[in-house]
Amino acid sequence: MPKPILVIGIHQEELAFGERVAELVEGLGIDVLRIEQGLSNRKPIFDDLFYYTTQHREIYLQLRQQVKKRYDLLIDLHSGINESESCADIFCKHVNMLNCLKTVSKQCSNIQCSLPEPVRFRRIIEDLEKIDDLAVGNEDLDGKTPQNIYPICRTVIPQTVWASKDFIYVGLEIYLPKPGEGTMEDWLFTAEIVECILKCTQSLRSSPPG
Repeated sequence: MPKPILVIGIHQEELAFGERVAELVEGLGIDVLRIEQGLSNRKPIFDDLFYYTTQHREIYLQLRQQVKKRYDLLIDLHSGINESESCADIFCKHVNMLNCLKTVSKQCSNIQCSLPEPVRFRRIIEDLEKIDDLAVGNEDLDGKTPQNIYPICRTVIPQTVWASKDFIYVGLEIYLPKPGEGTMEDWLFTAEIVECILKCTQSLRSSPPG
């Protein structure tokens, strides 16, 4: 039976944080895939950009091969710095998943954040130039525009991953106060969001993800 998987360490500097979160979600029935030799999240200089982007793409294409047909949910965990005071960003192609997460994540209580809503949601699309209206590209499979319209974004992650027909891709970026593995507060907050994603996946298994 398909099951969820949490991917940590795409970037080397994020692996320690991912390990702490993985320890907390161990009992949730989710597998963990550790990228032991991930990329550096330092911005590459111009001469190294092609090599970096090629490596980045290859990591995700290999990841897709490992995940497809075995898992129905891929949670791609990353960490950033909390300069904007937002606590988490969630990226996904599927509006139904974002709708569910927006509702369920309001119950998260394991972190203090200065913003009224500590979790922000982004809809991944293929081409920003094709979007003439915020409602376009945010339709469910039945063609109806959902109640919630989300900011749209593009990603350098291959489309065969974030728009896979084999599994649902959810990108999760947690903002920490400083570089490093974070604190117990950060780990608990992240584990709670992962649990929310799992709950929403269960509710979507009997219907198209949208």
